[in-house]
Amino acid sequence: MLQQLHEEILTDPDTNSWQQYGACRTVTTLTLADFFFEGRFKPGSENEKAHISRLRAVCASCPVNEECDNWATRNHEAGYWAGLTEDDRRKRKSRLKRERWRASDKQRERRRAQREMLELSFLSSDD
Repeated sequence: MLQQLHEEILTDPDTNSWQQYGACRTVTTLTLADFFFEGRFKPGSENEKAHISRLRAVCASCPVNEECDNWATRNHEAGYWAGLTEDDRRKRKSRLKRERWRASDKQRERRRAQREMLELSFLSSDD
């Protein structure tokens, strides 16, 4: 079902206009579903690594790689998109979440330091 949906998305020009420019549309050695869905090879096997390498090579030259990545991330798509596996996207999402958390911690720390400086300047102006 997911494989059929993926093929329809990539072959229906009305779905998203950017998709008609994807480098993956030139893939002729396998069906799109075989090419883009995980589980074809044993996880971690040399065959899977070689397959992912071929996928990434296609995606690396793609003029709409960024749009593809945004689409997959926004729609929680299964399979390979923009040269990334589902696991790659999950790890990136987790990393970005941690980075945002750290950034918000730093922002809170800066505000606290600013409040302390204001309090100190207020106290020293009372003297």
